Amino acid sequence: MDINSFDNPDDEAAEALTELSCTDKALCEQYCRLILESSEIGDTYLDSRCLAHLFDLNKKYSLEYVQKNVLNMSAPVLEATMEGLDMYSKTPFRTHFSTELIVNIKKRYDELASDDAIKDMLDYSYEWFERMYLIPAGLPKD
Repeated sequence: MDINSFDNPDDEAAEALTELSCTDKALCEQYCRLILESSEIGDTYLDSRCLAHLFDLNKKYSLEYVQKNVLNMSAPVLEATMEGLDMYSKTPFRTHFSTELIVNIKKRYDELASDDAIKDMLDYSYEWFERMYLIPAGLPKD
């Protein structure tokens, strides 16, 4: 990664993390946690990529992060959250997702989706999230 390149350093970091996730999962997890927990490194899109990697690398940590931060998540991170939870919707790990967490994700989605551009960005992920979690739990869609 060349920090002085004309490309976006956050995009380069995301690409490097993807490569690292194939070669050294432990180091990738370490960097993803560092980026996700820092307000000074990266941007919301890099954070979302890190969370997506972490759902693969350490689902327990990912779930704890989501539970702690769901009500303040940016749209890209919320999208990664919904996609990450959807990945485990048909596995035993699903039992760790509380109704409160599902309700809080919907609440955050509703807040962010008041902006039409963000709603459009989140629609696909939210549609799957709704099918996997809201409807089966008998929670209202609106």
